[in-house]
Amino acid sequence: MNCQEDDTVQKLKKAVQVDPHDVEAHNRLGLVYHGKGLLDDALREYKEALSIKPDDAWAHYNLGVGYHRKGLLDDAVREYKDVLRIKPDDADALLNLALALEERDKLVALEQWKRYLEVAQNDPRQQGGITEARERIRKLGGSDCSYRFLEAFYSPYLKGGAKDVGIARCPEVWRWTTRGTETTLRRRERTCGSE
Repeated sequence: MNCQEDDTVQKLKKAVQVDPHDVEAHNRLGLVYHGKGLLDDALREYKEALSIKPDDAWAHYNLGVGYHRKGLLDDAVREYKDVLRIKPDDADALLNLALALEERDKLVALEQWKRYLEVAQNDPRQQGGITEARERIRKLGGSDCSYRFLEAFYSPYLKGGAKDVGIARCPEVWRWTTRGTETTLRRRERTCGSE
């Protein structure tokens, strides 16, 4: 820790001691700890800020990022969703929520990336995120996630006789085929929108 960082930590600790209800000081101290890799200390400060002001979007966001860095994806997702409950168009929370969801559920993440693009398109600070979102949407639209989604969601419905399925959120069109007693899901040669 260099002298300036040590001085910052000391000033923030003193601010928290002088006014234990200073949400901003807890958040800033958490950010300093976070930057040093002291995630447990950072999480403690973010939680303290939230105990004082439960609807502080900044503290929820910071806590989500801390959980995400620790690999606690369920907790991170919950915090990002709390930010969006308070500030529905927070582009940073949308971006980080999409990243966290991508590690858990690619199809839900795909929808979240699209939502992020809707919100971020008019924010010049988000240009790097927009480029990343477009690339991730392209990658997530691949056949693996589409197949898993269709297999899990539509299988019970389609085995009753429906032949073809086109899903707007998936770039492929799939077809159920039956050979003997076995029904399988196969990708057609054409893509959505082409006949």
